[in-house]
Amino acid sequence: MALVIAIGGTLAWAAFAAWRGDPGAHWFGYAASVVLVGWLAIQFVVLGFREPVQWVTLSLAVVLVLLSRLAQRAVRS
Repeated sequence: MALVIAIGGTLAWAAFAAWRGDPGAHWFGYAASVVLVGWLAIQFVVLGFREPVQWVTLSLAVVLVLLSRLAQRAVRS
């Protein structure tokens, strides 16, 4: 249940903000990404490395956040 609230709730919140066209929606997306990466980091500490998909998901989240930051800077310039 905590996973649904923590991850699903923040991602739904970010998606709803983007759907509404909120000018600060990208910050909601960053916050949701931080929650996801934090959840995975805690999962690594508590459960340890179990599946390669954990590393792939964590790496993909980090790459997507960095790419979105670069895109935001390119659009503003």
